[in-house]
Amino acid sequence: MAREHMEKAADHPLSTELADRLQYFIQKKMTLKQLRIIVTLHRHKTMVAASRELSMTSANISLCVRDIEMLLECKIFLRRNGFYVPTLCGRMLIELGTRLAESCEYTIRKAHHLSGISVPDELTIGYIGPITACYAYELWSNLLAYNTGLNVNVIDLSALEQQSSLTLEQLQADVIFSSRGPNTLGFHDRWESRAFYIRHFHFLVACGENQPPPQPDDVDAFLLPTRSDNIVSAIHDHIAAHFPGTHTVSYCDAITGMAFAQLPHNTVLVVSDKEKQIIERNTHFHTLSVMDNQQIASSLHIQRERLLQLESPVYSILNDMTF
Repeated sequence: MAREHMEKAADHPLSTELADRLQYFIQKKMTLKQLRIIVTLHRHKTMVAASRELSMTSANISLCVRDIEMLLECKIFLRRNGFYVPTLCGRMLIELGTRLAESCEYTIRKAHHLSGISVPDELTIGYIGPITACYAYELWSNLLAYNTGLNVNVIDLSALEQQSSLTLEQLQADVIFSSRGPNTLGFHDRWESRAFYIRHFHFLVACGENQPPPQPDDVDAFLLPTRSDNIVSAIHDHIAAHFPGTHTVSYCDAITGMAFAQLPHNTVLVVSDKEKQIIERNTHFHTLSVMDNQQIASSLHIQRERLLQLESPVYSILNDMTF
């Protein structure tokens, strides 16, 4: 009976309850291994073909899929004519996996270059904070795939974040991923080139407590921080890709101060991680989109039209998560 219920609900619009379970699974339970299995099974359509790429038995892949479906109480794949076809819930996870892989591409390439992996037989990758963990593990996966015999370790350095006197040399990490600035760990000059900082820009729009959050179609204007030409160009590309229509774009040095001003309705503030924390302590804003400052819009292949067909809790999952 439970199986029939899951299959009947599989391709229906996501209910609020299922959206909540999906959000909880993504934020609290999901692992990169689970996401990789889902994306790989979708790409190959059969267990046999997927098992070759993943180096897993078909039984273990099937068990992983069933575990996810039990947690979500919804099917993520249906068997049709011997092929695995994703349901609506499955497609959401596949799009999330695709977004993660593509948004990491630039980061992996740069970290691969900085790490000097052609010299050592052993490499240690450190990360600070859960947001940056996926970058470390994606780099780990790529290094192992292309460097036979290389011993790569990944370590969580989050507990040491507050110790401002530490250097990368003391941490014994060859590459470190952090969303914090270089002063946080007091990096020595010669280690600076091996540190890669991941910063995000958040697209925030004011939203009253009793009002529904605006949608990208409703946006009239953008207020951007004054940054380097490369970052401003990337922000413009992101706006063109994710926000339809023609908009007014303005610039401001004190972007956090503007959050407390009487801004025109449906004006989006583009802010950094730190600025977002300051703003959220005092005002209510809704996050419409998040952009890695090293991304360009063409690397994000999430179809906005498909997302807008889904219920708002699910739309929020893919746009509010920062990787």
